[in-house]
Amino acid sequence: MKPTVKFDRTLVTVLVDEVVHVMLELAAPPAATMNRAPLDVVVVLDRSGSMSGAPLESVTAATAQLLRLAGSDDRVGVVAFDDEVQLVLPLAHHDPDIASRAVRAIQEGGSTNLSGGWLKGLELLTTAPRAESLRRIIVLTDGHANAGITGADQLVQLIKGGYGQGVTTSCIGFDAGYDEQLLAARLMEKARTKRERLLLVAKEIDEIRFTVFRQTMFAEFERLIHAEAETGNPLTLARFRELYRGLLEDYFGPGTVIDPWMELEGLRIPHFYGAFYVYKYATGLSSAIALARGLLGGGERERRRYLHFLSLGGSKYPLDQLKEAGVDLTTPQPVAAAMGRLSELADELDTLAERESDGGFCRGPAEG
Repeated sequence: MKPTVKFDRTLVTVLVDEVVHVMLELAAPPAATMNRAPLDVVVVLDRSGSMSGAPLESVTAATAQLLRLAGSDDRVGVVAFDDEVQLVLPLAHHDPDIASRAVRAIQEGGSTNLSGGWLKGLELLTTAPRAESLRRIIVLTDGHANAGITGADQLVQLIKGGYGQGVTTSCIGFDAGYDEQLLAARLMEKARTKRERLLLVAKEIDEIRFTVFRQTMFAEFERLIHAEAETGNPLTLARFRELYRGLLEDYFGPGTVIDPWMELEGLRIPHFYGAFYVYKYATGLSSAIALARGLLGGGERERRRYLHFLSLGGSKYPLDQLKEAGVDLTTPQPVAAAMGRLSELADELDTLAERESDGGFCRGPAEG
């Protein structure tokens, strides 16, 4: 490592207190050459409505980074899918800047045709194969397949068929779920500073707000507009705006300023044009929180019960599997657990914010 230090001025006085800026540059030695087989990789990227926001930003950023890291003998293709499949980049060696712009331009869409996206990736890898290359499909998704082939067993059979053609598949999940709850607890346990813990608490509060409260509001909006249609009331733009604004006021309270344009948000949520299922996000995260709280606060019995839950796979209905794990969605228990967790987080956020206002986060390395 070769360091270079540059000051922002040529003369620095030692007799007068002043701020001097220094730029430190570190030049790494050339990387050692490594012989490996060339890679043929197709990224199959979920751009459905449930991936909107941070998940879609994360998968496009990860794909752009992969394009920058690809070697000169590697080929990368990119497929995006919602209810339709889009070829973003053919299987080739790309200029990383141009290709990254194409990937970052991907926008959220509608439903989740995961099987269609995977099949397009398989087509790219089997149409012009290279005998010496390692061929892999990387699926970036939240896993909520609701178009095309949706059954877990059928999707597994698809992937097995690809393996028989020399194509392996890696699936990377982007969604709020049980494992993330455990990870959040571990991160908070290991937080080194109050500021770090504050950020983790705020992030978990946002996840509950977006996934439990907001998705429940979406489900209620669907129920209201379907009820309007069933009773023969005309669904005018004014009526849409009136219903949606009423929900925003109910869910966010009188202390929130609601921009008039927010009344139109309901018209751009892709899920409202398809299946009636957004409530599953709220019940899913509530179940995840209940599972995590039970395991983190329990003992050997809870651990064994959770391992049994994992071993069930898809052999029973989801409600029955969750009951065997101690989470009963036919009762208020899971949602109550989520609200209990939110209350704990809000109390801790207040405490941490008070310390920050007292200057507790401005003490540099000495903070505890």
